[in-house]
Amino acid sequence: MTYIVFRHENAFGNTCEQIINLAILLKKENLNPEMVSIAVEHSWQKDLVDLIDESGKFNVLVLGDRLHESFQTGWANLPELIKDPILPSYYSNSKNKSYKAGWEWIDPSYLPILKKLNGKEFDVVIQFRVKDSWTWRGETGNTDLSRYVNQDNFIELIRQLCELGFRVARIGHGSNEKILEHLNFIDTTLIKEFTLKDQLQLISNARLFISTDSSIWPLGPALGTPTIISNVTSVFEFFEPLPFFHFRKFYLPHGKLIARKSHIKVIKPYIFNWIGPHNHYILKPVSLFLGVIKIKDNSVKDLLPKIKEVLI
Repeated sequence: MTYIVFRHENAFGNTCEQIINLAILLKKENLNPEMVSIAVEHSWQKDLVDLIDESGKFNVLVLGDRLHESFQTGWANLPELIKDPILPSYYSNSKNKSYKAGWEWIDPSYLPILKKLNGKEFDVVIQFRVKDSWTWRGETGNTDLSRYVNQDNFIELIRQLCELGFRVARIGHGSNEKILEHLNFIDTTLIKEFTLKDQLQLISNARLFISTDSSIWPLGPALGTPTIISNVTSVFEFFEPLPFFHFRKFYLPHGKLIARKSHIKVIKPYIFNWIGPHNHYILKPVSLFLGVIKIKDNSVKDLLPKIKEVLI
């Protein structure tokens, strides 16, 4: 059997969603690793599969464009290497088997579920999304602007943590800008050779992982590292009234005209409900002025009390 890990937008977080569900499924079913293949699009996804497989016996197939081309044809032309394909549930069809791959299916009683990697220890590992900071996302890397943050807030947070004596490492991808110099701080986004596996090692060994609502955040709870997710927007949607009392549903956009704040709803808490009581998520402040949605970043004051709960 071949489980497929796929996301045609290259979305990092959705790959994590599939990996965590797949890890739980394989543990529940107690499958022989030598009987399991996992097919992925990209080599960086293989690094995530390796967090499932402690034995190293899974057969991992990195298929690149061949998997994407098969998706575009309704999975009609899967590569011959794939035997008995099992698709993520939100890409399933009537011809192929599927496995439950959504956030709502993650069973928190199995957490932590992924294998920790040995590596250097920091008090805090932090990531935040700014333009081009997660180029692994491919075509969606610079969209969904409500998840972008003002990095000045996080620079000040890092500075204060360093001044308190905590050792802080920033992770991410594709940065070329030096944001801060301090003896207690290292910015791995400036190191070209710093791989995803290196980042996973830092998350594995951190006392606390802080992430904005994007990309790699699900791996903190799945690895058993205390995690704070800030600037959360993905649970929000809003409803725009149309004639005849029908409603259209949208993801929350900054600056979108709507009639009332009551049209803004927190309707997808299942995205975070599985992370457990030792982890926290903090919603972005949302306001409405003259019919225009305004989304603010979480401030240092929002984050520090939760951080101190973990570290002090």
